[in-house]
Amino acid sequence: MFRQSGRIRRHIIRRFGHDDRGATAVEFALLALPFFALMFASIEGAIVFWTNQVLDEAVAQASRTLYTGSFQQSTLTVPPAQIPDQFKSAVCSRVKGLFDCSQIKIDVQTYDAFPSGIPQPILTDPDGTRHLDPAFGQFKPPGPYKITVVRAVIEYPVYASILGANGSNLNGNKRLIISTAAFRTEQYL
Repeated sequence: MFRQSGRIRRHIIRRFGHDDRGATAVEFALLALPFFALMFASIEGAIVFWTNQVLDEAVAQASRTLYTGSFQQSTLTVPPAQIPDQFKSAVCSRVKGLFDCSQIKIDVQTYDAFPSGIPQPILTDPDGTRHLDPAFGQFKPPGPYKITVVRAVIEYPVYASILGANGSNLNGNKRLIISTAAFRTEQYL
């Protein structure tokens, strides 16, 4: 009786070793997770790139109104406290709903001469925590012939960070997308 059951077990084990009906399912299970993770990271990277391009174009077009002085001329009767919101609206009107415009922070600085450096909007605390500088987001309206630097930032979430390809540069799995325009304004008075 025991010999019979031993033979049956060996027969089942041999038969199991030669059976390849589930090989495709096992191979799919082994390859599906890395494949879909890589595909998701690629799509996310493309969306971040596209968002950055849209923000760049919106900042460039809105900054052109500062460059030519048309924005300054159109806001002569607007109270000074409302001017930054109007410029933010000028940027947001060109974004077309790609992201929440309430999350955009815009910083406009003016200089008499070209600066040797512009402060970075990301601060790193002594414990290594990286966050957006709370002082970022000032608006200094440019006059004629002023060197002007316009920067817009948005904290964008990072969902897939595979091997650092879509790594975040802020804590909390967020990437700071930055768009900058620098120019000397025209004589518009």
